[in-house]
Amino acid sequence: RLQGDWSSDVCSSDLVIAALSDALDWLRGPSLPAHALRLGVVAVLLVLALVDQVKYDLTLDTGSLPSLHRAQTLNPNDSSLWLNLANAQAKQGRVEDTVVSLRRAIQVNPQRFDAQSALAFYYLRHERYQEAATQYEEMERHFRLDSSSWMNYGLLEWQRQRTAKAMECWKNAESLDPKNKEAQLYLAEAYDSLNQNPDAIRHYERYLVLLGEQRLTDPADAKNLALLSMKLAAAYQREGRLEPSRFYNEKAALLAQQAHDPVLESLARFRLADSLTYLHRQEDALRNYQAALQLDILVNDRDHPDSTIGADWFSYAQFLQTMAAPPQFVLAAYLKAEELLGEKAGTQARQQVEKEMGREAAQVRKDLNAVAKESLRYALPKSSLNR
Repeated sequence: RLQGDWSSDVCSSDLVIAALSDALDWLRGPSLPAHALRLGVVAVLLVLALVDQVKYDLTLDTGSLPSLHRAQTLNPNDSSLWLNLANAQAKQGRVEDTVVSLRRAIQVNPQRFDAQSALAFYYLRHERYQEAATQYEEMERHFRLDSSSWMNYGLLEWQRQRTAKAMECWKNAESLDPKNKEAQLYLAEAYDSLNQNPDAIRHYERYLVLLGEQRLTDPADAKNLALLSMKLAAAYQREGRLEPSRFYNEKAALLAQQAHDPVLESLARFRLADSLTYLHRQEDALRNYQAALQLDILVNDRDHPDSTIGADWFSYAQFLQTMAAPPQFVLAAYLKAEELLGEKAGTQARQQVEKEMGREAAQVRKDLNAVAKESLRYALPKSSLNR
């Protein structure tokens, strides 16, 4: 047909319209075949709607593995369904099945970031570090990771002893969420391990500020905060900043006391006594040494003595000797240290004190526990405080 002969197109259109009109009139007519066809179409539509509703109901039953498996059969290309199935399998400890379902969710929809991150986290949680690393590297190439993913990625790299990469990940997490406490803490610990004290201090203190914005009610929170304060105090002391070191050691002692942890409080008070000694506050240092040892006595098990308590007595003996305390107290402290430390104890200092005391040393050995307890009530004379 010639392209300019448009009259034949009009005739063809009229014929099609007329045919459709006749078909619709027949379908609406009273004849039995038309009636049967109408019923058939309605039945098919109802079946399709029922299948969709069943599939929807089964998918909603996210805790039931049988229901999810039936829904999976009805629609294997629903990524949300595979994620629900993975969640149900994970709750039952079915590790390999969970991995398969998460991989299938990603295969169905590779753009689902939640499925990608769930798989990476699941690998990490089950210490499948190489697979987790591969997954995070794949995500880094195709997505902009969120703060949580950068945090987990950093933990993975830290586990793999790739410190620089771990710190890069945590810095990314920090930039996306400046109020992410864990990012501050992990960076502080990393800088601390590298002896980069100013950076460690900065992140430790930022963590404390963020932590102060929430209410702490669990004793475990106070304990963790005490440990953190001691780390911060140690970093300040390495920098030669003695007053902040003293402040955070004192804070640690008070927090450990609130947590009802005498072992931790004793450690904090020994650290505090050390800071006070450097600040030439000998009377306060003595008081904290004695308080720490009193706590040690409370928690020490006679049948299973703690050797660290022996080290505490040894430090106390050295302090007393430096302060020219009565020799019987110095000797008693050295003897208590040897009693608890056993072969690990150094004896040279004790032998020198014992030699200088002569016969009086025997009496200290005889009444060791009584003399040791008396040493914990000793107060420095005024002449010592003025040195």
